[in-house]
Amino acid sequence: MLPRLRADGPSDGIPVWQREAWTAYRTLAKKLTELKSATGLRPEHIPGWDLRPGEVFAPADESRAWRTEIAVTAHMLLSGPVHNTETERLSRIALGSTGSGWSTRRLARGRGITPQNAHDIESLARRLIAEGLVDYAERRRHLMGAPELIRQLAQLVQGFGLNPSAAETLETWAWVLFTGGPAWDVWLLEPALDLDQQLDPEQRLLLSDAVLTYLAEATRPTVHFSPEPVVDVDSDAGPTWDVVA
Repeated sequence: MLPRLRADGPSDGIPVWQREAWTAYRTLAKKLTELKSATGLRPEHIPGWDLRPGEVFAPADESRAWRTEIAVTAHMLLSGPVHNTETERLSRIALGSTGSGWSTRRLARGRGITPQNAHDIESLARRLIAEGLVDYAERRRHLMGAPELIRQLAQLVQGFGLNPSAAETLETWAWVLFTGGPAWDVWLLEPALDLDQQLDPEQRLLLSDAVLTYLAEATRPTVHFSPEPVVDVDSDAGPTWDVVA
């Protein structure tokens, strides 16, 4: 149960300096619930970090940790009404994020959300909806290990006349661009960022198309054959099953 907020007096169990954060938290939780109901927004739609308009590949270095915290906090809020150290851990695992930040610790320890955090999280949610919801969780599953895709990307990069890129660099490039989140190891990001900056628009489009084609194939539903019943009209035993050629 959340503590009660009183407009005309002290709030049960909430220090005065935390009331603003609790109010922001409750208001944001209500807005996210309404967005979930109206649009189908789910935790799976949250990318690994809060990428802002104009940022094509990754946020600036000084903003990356903060943007990761916004994404993890949004994932926690969309995952359910209970927020503690365990739900923080699960959200970090889901997004491939490590460590623990001030924003998520505050929420996990029952201290609400600052108004600025609430604004950033709501803006992220509305931006994801406006751009068309993407199942980033599914992308993360399929890009975690994709050796055939990486070989295809390596061939394309070689055809561009660029310096050969390590498999880890190509894998990180695809991961960062299509899961909207940081690399699983910090040291992998810079080589992938360097590769992205070397690409001209056409080359980037060709690599992106290769990844999108792979994801489309990987996420295509499997169609299972169901045999049609063949009815023996001379039998009282009912229909028998056979494969119709």
